[in-house]
Amino acid sequence: MLPLPVQTRKMPKLDLMDLIEQGFGQNMSLYSEIPSELQYCQFHKYHQKNDECMIFKEDYSIYMYAKKYKNNWQIYTRDPSDSQFDKENFEWILKIEDDVLSLWKKPNQFISVIKIIHCSNYTESYNRMRLLISNGKLNNVPLQFDSDYYPNGCDYISTIPPIYNSKKRVWHMQDSERMQKASKRNFLLGLHCNEEKKQVLKMGKIQTGVFIVDFKEPINFVIAFSVALATCDLKSRIRDQ
Repeated sequence: MLPLPVQTRKMPKLDLMDLIEQGFGQNMSLYSEIPSELQYCQFHKYHQKNDECMIFKEDYSIYMYAKKYKNNWQIYTRDPSDSQFDKENFEWILKIEDDVLSLWKKPNQFISVIKIIHCSNYTESYNRMRLLISNGKLNNVPLQFDSDYYPNGCDYISTIPPIYNSKKRVWHMQDSERMQKASKRNFLLGLHCNEEKKQVLKMGKIQTGVFIVDFKEPINFVIAFSVALATCDLKSRIRDQ
């Protein structure tokens, strides 16, 4: 396992966890199953270049590793410290085209797409994210989707707006529990359902390079990871950390 940043919960070594014997890295359903309850995870960056990241559940039951190559994130169920790691043996790929990031499972199964809308002035706006989960209904990335139009059978999820304090000139999350530091990477996502928006994902900064990622149905582990990875490209533009 790659070393985690200091002052965070430490992952035990793989040989201590005996995960390989439990089928870890082989049971793909662990990564794509829809959770029945809220999942608590941590997302870690390893380099200032934002090209190597990891996510793991806080009960240490599962983790994923991602490495950025050119304009794509390759997502693995093992990391380079594992003797069985193979650079070419990635399971998912997050393709980046401008502000659109699409998640695919090898060889060509479309999973979801993320659209990031960047703010131009921090005191007047905030970064927005749109997430569309295909649920097997789509074979390709839709050209356009929003709250007024998205394909039948898909789940549409978008940013829950923060509250702006004009006196302090800061944004406040409606749910900031477990968030310890201010960051433009802090955000809430809500599922559009019957003209309501139900919170389904929260990302919040703990310390430099470390974020909590809490999620629930209809988001699964790999989709939550792709959302967190999308913020690395957001960071490369806003430079606020």
